[in-house]
Order: sequence, then C-alpha cells, then structure tokens
Amino acid sequence: MNYKIKNILLGVVFVLLLAAFFKLLMKQVMPQSFELKTLNNQKQSLAVIKQQIQMYSHTNEKLNKDLNLISSEGKQSKKDLLNTINMLSAAHNLQIVSFQPPHIYSANQKEELLSYFIIIRGDFKDMIKFLYSIEASYSFLSIHKIEIQKKTDYKAKKYFLDMLLIVQQYQKTSTL
Repeated sequence: MNYKIKNILLGVVFVLLLAAFFKLLMKQVMPQSFELKTLNNQKQSLAVIKQQIQMYSHTNEKLNKDLNLISSEGKQSKKDLLNTINMLSAAHNLQIVSFQPPHIYSANQKEELLSYFIIIRGDFKDMIKFLYSIEASYSFLSIHKIEIQKKTDYKAKKYFLDMLLIVQQYQKTSTL
C-alpha cells in the first residue's frame, strides 16, 4: 500500500468516526433541548399566572378594604350598592376592577348627591346586559356616565374592555 491509499483510507475512517460521534451527540442533545424549550415555556406561563394572582389578590384586598370602609362608616346604602354591583357583575361574568369611595356633593341642607366611580372589565354584550339590569331593576341608582375603553395587555398580548361607570344616588342628609 502506498501513502496515497493510506491517506485516503485514514480520511474516510476519520469522516466516518466524526459522523458517528455527531450522530451519537445529537441523540443525546436534541431531546434535552426540546425538554429545555418546554420547561422555558412552562416557566413563562407560570410567571404570567403569578402576576395575575398578585393582581387579583391586590384587587380583592382593595375591594375588601373599601367594603370595610363603607361598613365602618355606617352607610347602609353604600354597602347595598356595592353588594348590588358585585352580585350583578358576578351574574353577568364581569369583573370589578375598581370601586372608589363616593364623591359627595351637597346642593342644599336636606339632600346630598353621591357619585360612585366603578370600573368593570368584561365582554361588551355582558356589559350591556349589566347596564340594562341596573336600569330596569334598581330605581335607587341613576347612571350618569358610561365610558368604554379597549385596552391592551402587551405582556399577555390580549385585548379587553374596561367600562367606567359613574352611578349617582340621592340621599337625605342626616342632621345631628
């Protein structure tokens, strides 16, 4: 055998060994890379879920705080309003984002006007049904303003509707 044939055989054997090692390496690495991708996807989805849980718990704490504030003030009508809004939003698959304490306007000594600012999130058809049930069933409430906004959550890449609802209620002032 001369050197030319030996060099060719050595090159062919080297290429075959290199291909065999590459194939063996890919058998071990590819399943691990797929597993890594799935674990990263699960990690991202868990991070989003964690953020949503924190947001909902913060909203729940705020609503409980507002309910306790309203209860401690002794105004039964405010508590009834919050319970009514909460009951109707649950019945129509809506979420209460914000329920702020009332703005009080006293035009005279006998009556005061209470304006509540409520932000509700949900589907448009459910919002319309919610508004209809308020107007039809509850005479102690008067809807002053409705503002619906389309909002975007860029992290989750989702669109949703928020409705700012200003509800007014007349109340007789209590004289001491």
